Amino acid sequence: MAENNRKYMLSWLLAVALIGIALLLGALRGFSQERAKIEQSEKGRQVAADLKVRGEQAANLTVVAKRYLAEDNGQILAVTSARNNLIKAATRETNDALTAAAGALIDTLKAQDGVTQDDLSGMEMIRGELAGRMDALRRSAYNDQARKFNLSLTGFPAVPFAKLAGIKPLPVYD
Repeated sequence: MAENNRKYMLSWLLAVALIGIALLLGALRGFSQERAKIEQSEKGRQVAADLKVRGEQAANLTVVAKRYLAEDNGQILAVTSARNNLIKAATRETNDALTAAAGALIDTLKAQDGVTQDDLSGMEMIRGELAGRMDALRRSAYNDQARKFNLSLTGFPAVPFAKLAGIKPLPVYD
């Protein structure tokens, strides 16, 4: 009799464990698919394109800056670092840091003697492109989708499953 009870309990524990694993795998798949759907949507692809252009413009700015400042200049290094951080993890904070670093470098270059008018105009175009792309990111409907997804990660049973599955919130840019 005791042996039957033990087998019965073991079968129940096994069933509960399998249900838990199935829930975890289902949550992982569901959240991963939803995240990918948002990232691969038209709005998500536009955000990725805007981020890429911001990184390219930052690189262009450092090329111009190196004509007038030493390569190891702190502001050039700050723009390079901000660009690298943006590439690693595109967040509102890394975007704001890139905007600030690029603006400071442009202001420094504008105060330099000997900067050509073409380079000054080019830097202002870069500043405008960075600002325009950041404005587009802030106004993007992607942000609403990302907020909705992130909110779905905060309720039960999503919280433990999302954490166990390693699902992270989407960045929001507004």
